Amino acid sequence: MGPIETNVLGHQLELQHNFSENWSLLAGLGYRDTTFEGNASEPNFGGRQSYFTDGQTLSRFFRYRDFESDYLVLRAEVAGEFETGSVRHRLMFGADHDNFDNSLFIQRFRPGFFGAGGDISQLDPAAYLFLDVFNPVYGQFPQPIPGPNTDRVEELSGTGVYIQDQIDITDRLQVRLGLRWDDFEQDLTNQRANPVTTVTTSDTRVSPQFGAVYLINEGFSLYASYGEGFRQQTGSDFRGNQFDPNLTESAEFGFKWDLLNSLNGLSGTVTLAAFQVDQSNILVNDDRPEAVAAGFFSQSAGEAQSRGIEFDVNIETARGISLWFSYAYTNAEFTTSNPDADFGSQIDKGDPLINSPDNQVNFQASKALELGGLPVQLGGGVLYTDERLGWTAFDFTLPSYTTVRLFGQVDLSNGLSLRVDVDNVFDEEFYTNSFADVWVEPGAPTRWRLTASYDF
Repeated sequence: MGPIETNVLGHQLELQHNFSENWSLLAGLGYRDTTFEGNASEPNFGGRQSYFTDGQTLSRFFRYRDFESDYLVLRAEVAGEFETGSVRHRLMFGADHDNFDNSLFIQRFRPGFFGAGGDISQLDPAAYLFLDVFNPVYGQFPQPIPGPNTDRVEELSGTGVYIQDQIDITDRLQVRLGLRWDDFEQDLTNQRANPVTTVTTSDTRVSPQFGAVYLINEGFSLYASYGEGFRQQTGSDFRGNQFDPNLTESAEFGFKWDLLNSLNGLSGTVTLAAFQVDQSNILVNDDRPEAVAAGFFSQSAGEAQSRGIEFDVNIETARGISLWFSYAYTNAEFTTSNPDADFGSQIDKGDPLINSPDNQVNFQASKALELGGLPVQLGGGVLYTDERLGWTAFDFTLPSYTTVRLFGQVDLSNGLSLRVDVDNVFDEEFYTNSFADVWVEPGAPTRWRLTASYDF
């Protein structure tokens, strides 16, 4: 396997101008150029994976990739405050435009399909792609010559215009009204086709947003919100058909309690929210034989829903102790059935979404003090993540894990500070996410970072 080289170059420019005390302009642009080029040997799936037959020999396929993308985004927003009679308005009006150019070139070589219980001895071990997991020897076979797989160029552009008005109807009631208009166009060129083909699609949507906050008494308020979203999806299925956009509907209801030094010198906030998010046109990997023969493609798995609660507490004491606690319960599942949607296995209504834990807990504590006359902050935290599905439509789960972190910061002078962070203090072995049982992302071992910052 040869090296993989990735280069990312980004630029950002932002301009803010105040026309008056009540009106301002915020404008900016961003540009990012990314390249990814190199070779990789990666585990096979299903009937091409010899490890599932003998429990020792890992079968790999070889892939060469040459990717390049350019992303440009422009944005401008005018914000201001005014009154109509006794009603106060906070108005935002803006527009944005983004352009995404993406080039994908892939060549691939992999062993044939031999099926469960098949005789892997019939496969040529000199094909480079076999590895003894208990005694791996790398580089013992010559690197294979990959064949054509994917050669695709995509141009995706979108323009949006939005307006939002936050209205103080009374001293206790605030209402937020918003509307966004989006227009997308996508050109997808298949350079492997003979002749070369280009498919163009476009779509236009209007997405509303509503919200309200009601102050029950000093420091305690209820809020609710609803919003719709629209996002064009990149790529196509193996037949060259572009995907329908991803549509979302989200609703949230909760309360917020501002402590406001009301409890023996404590200050902070407590929030509790219940939410629901519905999505359509969820994409998963397409491993049907005809799709695999054409390359790596996705297909729509239908609709899904996430619902749950979030509980957050931020507290500061008069002695410089800060506490932060966050708990989230999420039930994320498909709400439609889809046969043969992922690796030839049916996704049923009620199946969980991949890499989505039911429970997640995060706690952090810190203490502000002085050492040698310098302001210092010391602290640490604990993160717990519940087990979660690791392969769509299959009975493969990633185990739960708990990691500990520590940090310290010292302010050396006006504007200059040093900070040390130590993540995964006890070198816990854990897995952050996965795509399938042979493609699992391990968590980082113990690592530390030293950073310096200067404000002026």
